[in-house]
Parts: sequence; structure tokens; C-alpha cells
Amino acid sequence: MRKYLVGIQSVRSSKQDEEVFEKFYPKGYSYDEERVINYFLSLQQLPEIFHVTEYYFTLKVIDSGATYNLNFGIKDQSVFQLGDDEKSNLHIEIPCQLLMHLIKCNLSWDEVYIGYWCKFHNENPYNVAFWRLLQAPYHVKSQMPIHSDPNQRIHAQMTIGEVLDEFGEIANRIMNRNGLYCIGCERAPQESLEQGARKHGLNPQEVFDLIEELNQATQLDLA
Repeated sequence: MRKYLVGIQSVRSSKQDEEVFEKFYPKGYSYDEERVINYFLSLQQLPEIFHVTEYYFTLKVIDSGATYNLNFGIKDQSVFQLGDDEKSNLHIEIPCQLLMHLIKCNLSWDEVYIGYWCKFHNENPYNVAFWRLLQAPYHVKSQMPIHSDPNQRIHAQMTIGEVLDEFGEIANRIMNRNGLYCIGCERAPQESLEQGARKHGLNPQEVFDLIEELNQATQLDLA
């Protein structure tokens, strides 16, 4: 994403080429509150959570004139949602497209911070442990679980056997392209799609992309 932000930043400074802006700025996302909440709750899976004793923050998401506010707390190595921002130590303001892109690609917040597209203000007091958690790099965040939509036709917790039985050759071809040769495997009836993909070396983003590809392909095929 760094190359995107470098491109965006050059456009912002020159204010000349809107086509370059459109090329580099993430777009096409819709605000998904459940996914955003799950993302922040999943931060407690990171080892950096052990350094955060107690901290509260407010997230303000801007989406085409609409704003969405969420409040979170961190205490006793857990992340939880709050109903208001009464205890907030920090306010974070970010455009919806950047937030959803960051979540989908499991990026570090350092990426949007460098691009000056995310505002952090009213911090009191400064908490280096929280920043260490928020800006954890991709190789640390790879430990975070996959949150796919359980309402999708194919989701992360379906067994591989269920996927192959229900969607047949089209699913098998896509899984093969991603290194999963699962027909005839004795573990297929027990292992979830996520478990099998991770065991075959796919990182969280690659697992998410696999599930998205399976859903798109089967929707087209079965429509």
C-alpha cells in the first residue's frame, strides 16, 4: 500500500492529475461495521497486547458525508467494544475506503499514517504500547484469525469436504490453483477451509482471497 500512498501524496501536493489519484486511491468498498468490529477485537490475538495495560480509543469512519463512530477499550489483555467515548484516550479519524482496504489486506496502520490520510488527535496520555499494537507489521498480524462472512455460500469454517461435495469441479479447480489438492485427502471431511489453506502455506490474506474467489466463481456458475 505504500506505493499507493506515495502516489496519492504526490497528487495532493501538486493538485494536478485526478487520473493518478483515481488510480492509486482504494475504492469500491462499503462500510461493514461487523467486519470493522471483528478486526479490532482480533487485535487481542497479537502478542503486543501484553504490553497494553489499559487504553481507550474512539474510531470515526468517514464515508461520503456519513460518519460512523465506534468506541473500544483495552484492559487485561482483552479488546472490547464500548457504548460511548467517555473514557477515550485517543480519537482516530479515517476515510472508509482506506479503513476497509487496510482491513482486507491486513496492513499496518503505519501505511495510512505515513500518507497523512488518517488523523490521530486528542491523545491523553501518549501510550507507546498501544501504538506498538496498532502498527504491528504484516508478519505479526498474520497470526490473526480469518473473519469471513458466515452468510456467504462458502465461508472459512466450512469443511473442505463440504465445499467439494457441494460445488464440485469448479471449486476443485480454484483450490488446485491455490495449492490445495484435496480430493481424496482423508482430512477433507474434518478440516475447515481455513485450516486446510493455512496448513498448505497460505497467509490470512491469501485465505480470504481464496474464499472470495470461490464465492464469485460459484455464484456465476450457479446463478
